[in-house]
Amino acid sequence: MPRIEEARVFRSLFEDKFLIVRRHLLARGLRSLLGTPDLEITDDRLIRRIVFGAAPTKSPELWRSRPLWLPARPRGEACVETIEPGEIIEIECNACVITSTDSKITPDEVRFPFVNPATNPLFVQGEKTVDNFRKKVMNPAAKFSVRFRRRLLTASAITLAALLSTGLSPAKAQDVKIGIPIGLSGANSVVAPSVVQAAKLAVAEINAKGGILGKQVALDVADDGSGADGAVKAFNSLVLQKNVNAIITMETSAARNAGLPIVSRGKVPFIYTSSYEGRSCNRFLYVDAWVPEQQVPPIVDYFQKEKGAKTFFLVGSDYAFGRGMLAFTRKYIEAHGGKVIGEEYLPMDASDWTPVLSKLRTAHPDALISSTAGGAPNVTLTKQLRGAGLQVLFGNLGVDEGTAKTIGADATGTYMSQSYLTTLDNPENKAFVGGLQKMFGTDMKTPNDLSEPEYDGIYLYKAAVEKAGTFDAVAVAHALPTVSFTGARGPIAMDKQHHAPLTMYLGQVAADGSVRVIQSFPNVDPGEQCPKLKS
Repeated sequence: MPRIEEARVFRSLFEDKFLIVRRHLLARGLRSLLGTPDLEITDDRLIRRIVFGAAPTKSPELWRSRPLWLPARPRGEACVETIEPGEIIEIECNACVITSTDSKITPDEVRFPFVNPATNPLFVQGEKTVDNFRKKVMNPAAKFSVRFRRRLLTASAITLAALLSTGLSPAKAQDVKIGIPIGLSGANSVVAPSVVQAAKLAVAEINAKGGILGKQVALDVADDGSGADGAVKAFNSLVLQKNVNAIITMETSAARNAGLPIVSRGKVPFIYTSSYEGRSCNRFLYVDAWVPEQQVPPIVDYFQKEKGAKTFFLVGSDYAFGRGMLAFTRKYIEAHGGKVIGEEYLPMDASDWTPVLSKLRTAHPDALISSTAGGAPNVTLTKQLRGAGLQVLFGNLGVDEGTAKTIGADATGTYMSQSYLTTLDNPENKAFVGGLQKMFGTDMKTPNDLSEPEYDGIYLYKAAVEKAGTFDAVAVAHALPTVSFTGARGPIAMDKQHHAPLTMYLGQVAADGSVRVIQSFPNVDPGEQCPKLKS
């Protein structure tokens, strides 16, 4: 019998339909199920590989053209009748389940048969594509591309029952789960607590009024470390393991970009509540915060028209947000007659700005515009700028009101362009701030332009679910651009290519840490963000 050199174990993506096998039980259970004493299981983030004795092939995705068989027990008969030559195989965590596809065809043609103990102890055949197989995975009339021998699979079912006896059970209906992957550590650690507080307030208010479609809402917060590596772990946990209904969060662009492929795989709505560099397009991604087209013009126009600035120096964190924001800023400055005489970047976690400030001093620009990762980099840059005694018009594209207060006196005079400020005089803002004060008391973090959109985002998700009449991810995603919510920032609707028109406020930090509003710009359009994206 040909030996299988490598296979991949996948965890089920479908809560309430399939079993979720814990890792320690998975190893023990598959050894029993497959009867393979030399089975080795290693962790590879999303995928757990099973290697049968031999070393893995050089390319795990490609297999030699030959029949493949899976032993049901030591030197026993195969539990699979046939698998055609030129195919790969994959084993589902839940039981002895095989899927096959020719190695030369594209990934979206992979077939996914699954075992569903709730309706069929043997097998249920999935549809051809990942996008469509949800609809027909429970269809018993579907043709089987992989055939199981009932008499042999019964033994496998007994082993599966043994797994159940150790404490596993089919996933039960849960409350609505909203995942918040966020930088509790790293660059965003300064602002993340305020975002979590805003989310908790929204959830408490919603639950007090009956929840969403009669279900209570639960938050699941995961630290993404403010970066890509941490985001992969956080999104994997929330989307693929805990099966959250939605992701609603403020993150660095590095974290967002790392998490999006997992969102696409898990098919969950993702409301991104952070200002960012723009043009991140995904059918499940919606943004209720500002982009460069909304934020940059107020600062540059004011510096040029009111302060007479002609030369600019740009400073940023070296990642998508920093470079994306300043690329737009440079184009805007030059298109309006200004000149950029310096542009410098440091890594996102950098804390020593001395080399950059030395170049700034030498260049002697009329104005400095920065775009660093929100939180800690803003604190270190601003403090070192003032500590160096440099007196220059300073517009900060990455600072928020809460971080400005954390900076203290050194933030005085800094210009910012925001869609939310605590001083906004409207009933919704008074209720928002009052609700935070009541809920958190002296532990309340200063609400800001990174936390208030989180509050709005949860209400926008609620509105979309209620309009769709279901928690189905695709239906909710389709409903998101058709709903609105009026919060502290006014009416918010993500109906412009998955982005939102926003009222923007140009402000300047006062000595007491408050922000004085200089100008306001109603209903600023986000511009062309995702013109090719179909809602």
